Amino acid sequence: MSLIQQILSVIPWRKSHLRSYEMAILASLQSVASAQTRMAIHNQLQMIEHIQRHVTGKEVNLYLHEHRTHQAWLLSSPFKEWPIAVVNCTLHGSATPLRASIWVAAGRVFSLVFSQTPIHKSHGEISVLSIELLFDPNEATPQHVTDADSPAVEASSIGQSISSIGQISQGTLQPPLNAQLRERFLVPAKDCISIDYCDLLRKVNGFEINNWTFTGLPLREVAMEHSNLFVLAESNRAEVLCAKDGDMARNVFLLNLEDCSETCLGQSFVDALRTVISAPNLSPSNEGRTP
Repeated sequence: MSLIQQILSVIPWRKSHLRSYEMAILASLQSVASAQTRMAIHNQLQMIEHIQRHVTGKEVNLYLHEHRTHQAWLLSSPFKEWPIAVVNCTLHGSATPLRASIWVAAGRVFSLVFSQTPIHKSHGEISVLSIELLFDPNEATPQHVTDADSPAVEASSIGQSISSIGQISQGTLQPPLNAQLRERFLVPAKDCISIDYCDLLRKVNGFEINNWTFTGLPLREVAMEHSNLFVLAESNRAEVLCAKDGDMARNVFLLNLEDCSETCLGQSFVDALRTVISAPNLSPSNEGRTP
């Protein structure tokens, strides 16, 4: 019996809440996590009070019983929210691959984000192919998160391409994550993120410039009806620059969060950022809009 099967057999899952494929995803996380993290997750999952599913089941949010969740069960991390693991699966009855990212927020296992609707042709069953643990907070210390060899980040070190766009807000520059963690956090989006965005992450992991925030890593994945989105930067005007899951061309899109209209701005993140800053009232055009 595999470790995943053992976990599924001994944990008193709240089956009235969790579907079988969701239980398999969460059990796979526990099979690769450190002992301390595994115990914390085990205890948290017993405290699930209710579950919300959005976008035809592509996003699953787990809400714990607030007054019964012990502080010792929370996962301490330098990140407010982060993907702790990525699980690669197939749906029973289908050869189509399915990716599930497991997210932690405020120390709690909070959401599952699927690359596609997980229930088509599966009858609620999946086969787990592989699990990649991205960041186990009980196997890392804060000093191992950022690149220890990097000097203090200065605006001039980011490059002329960014400094020519506008004034970077003082005190907003964040040091880059270490190379191993950068690579892990990019796993879900490795085939769709623009090359110059990845290059920028080697120099800095966040900054604000002209009402836009370069959000850095971990990339926030947003479940959508068709292709999921990875947020690259966001403005204070309900707009984001994002990449689309599965877009091998690595385009950057401007998405208006109010009406969900979007414009493709090409394959360069830096050029896209320059475009939205130089034209703050830019709205998606009919010819650039995609369904």
